[in-house]
Amino acid sequence: FWGLLEPRPYMRARSYLAHTLLVANRKNEAIAEYEALLELNPDDNQGLRYALLGLYFEIGNFDGARRLLAEYEDDAGAVFVWGAVIERVMSGDTVGAGQALDEARKFNPFVEDYLLGRKPMPAILPNLIGFGDETEAVECVYYIGGAWKKYPEAMVWLKKHETPNEKPADNAKLGRNDPCSCGSGKKYKKCCLGREDAPSG
Repeated sequence: FWGLLEPRPYMRARSYLAHTLLVANRKNEAIAEYEALLELNPDDNQGLRYALLGLYFEIGNFDGARRLLAEYEDDAGAVFVWGAVIERVMSGDTVGAGQALDEARKFNPFVEDYLLGRKPMPAILPNLIGFGDETEAVECVYYIGGAWKKYPEAMVWLKKHETPNEKPADNAKLGRNDPCSCGSGKKYKKCCLGREDAPSG
């Protein structure tokens, strides 16, 4: 659907409507719009799945969140990898939560600073987002920070597991499911694995 130019103004207008409903705290209506847009454009060229994931968490629709996480399982963006952490925590899967936290820190270690209040959120969201950097961390907390705040037990769990974590420096040290060092935002196995021209750092 997005591949055709003609429907794009309609898709953009409807995404603005969804965002307006979200800002007006009409969450269920916003969810309905986002879901409909993703049905029209499953590849989600507009990046609407991030707001939808946060909304699912905020209203307690963990089945919806799990479905969305599974549908976009190869999404290496901070919103989804950190969203997977809170999903495991709230599911009571402490082992899985720990593994998801380790994974999330590999993809973007800066998110934790903003979630735990070690760094304040900027008043204005960044215009450009870089995979794995602080701009992406800010975007991530914008979308799912409210979900973490809604569940104090999740924040308590995260505080108990505070620990420094370094990102892999180059592809030679990457596992198949680690974020690719080329900056694509994809998992290594879906990006530069096996490529002779893969970046080394």
